[in-house]
Amino acid sequence: MKRFIQCRSCSEWNPADTSWCTCCGAALETQQKTYAKRKSRSASVSEEPYTNRHSRRIIGKTVLAASICTVFFLAATLYVFLADPFEWKDNVENHYYEQNYITEKQSIEENFDAFINKFSADETFQLDRILFPLRVSYLSPSNKPAEGYFISRDNHKHLNFSEPTDQWKIQPGKLETTVYYNCECGTIDEYIFVKNDGQWFLKRRLIDARNSKQ
Repeated sequence: MKRFIQCRSCSEWNPADTSWCTCCGAALETQQKTYAKRKSRSASVSEEPYTNRHSRRIIGKTVLAASICTVFFLAATLYVFLADPFEWKDNVENHYYEQNYITEKQSIEENFDAFINKFSADETFQLDRILFPLRVSYLSPSNKPAEGYFISRDNHKHLNFSEPTDQWKIQPGKLETTVYYNCECGTIDEYIFVKNDGQWFLKRRLIDARNSKQ
């Protein structure tokens, strides 16, 4: 079978053993060698970019993963060195405040005997330590239901629990203490003191006249 070569200049077909184009006179051998070189070059160029693109994708994914890990690491580092010290400082301050508050509260725990002496001697102190209006309940000798009324700050009369000492009796308690006054007529006055934040206050008065001699 006879072979033919197409001229790349004029597209004319020429016998394979012909060196020159019969139409335009172009060198067929030179064109054939140039075409072969271009074909091999294009093949190598088409293969190289695919390999490079694949490598670049792998490298890009690796860089992206490394960047994400770096961001998380930096965020965690900032949280440890910035957020945690403030939280630690707040915890320390709260702990100090609680300890200081407890110590202060313990330091103002009043002894009732010392309190009642000052309560009897100092009129201003007594007014500050009464929960006005002071509730007064009265039990009559006829065993009727208890009657009651309230005493305002302006109508209050000073109370003295120091004299006479033989007629006063104290029933102590941690949060409530009752002071009894036994009158010669048989009436018993009960003064109920309550503790609030370590301090004693007079809360209520009860007059029990059920055993009165009148």
